[in-house]
Amino acid sequence: MTDQHLANAASRDRIRSIAARAAAGPVPAVDDDGGWGPAVVLAHVGFWDRMALARWHRADADGEAVPPPLAANVSDFINAAGFPGWSVLDVETAAGLALDAAAAIDAYLEALPPDRAQAARVAGFGRLVDRSLHRNEHLDSIERTL
Repeated sequence: MTDQHLANAASRDRIRSIAARAAAGPVPAVDDDGGWGPAVVLAHVGFWDRMALARWHRADADGEAVPPPLAANVSDFINAAGFPGWSVLDVETAAGLALDAAAAIDAYLEALPPDRAQAARVAGFGRLVDRSLHRNEHLDSIERTL
């Protein structure tokens, strides 16, 4: 298992651990994440893991080595559009979505040929390969409120 796969697995374990702690009692909004509560943050993380997987699947279908880039500012629009749905979830449900998404993209990435993973890094898409980078940013934010 590569360092990237170990990092992804460790961040998946962090989702489980932090979600359990957040679900145990009231947690204030996560200031570092725009005042989102832990459930919103977890749902956001899960969504972006699913988006990464969908991008890889599209690259596979199109015969491309790496997924194409997203348009500028699209993530801001997606986050704004996703917030209303994410905000009605409880921590347990959001954590389940995040864990399912993490397991799916991590399994895909473990089977991804190393040359494609390297091509993604060279193209500036390291976060599509090392999902722990995005997850841990947000998990760190939640953890600071616990």
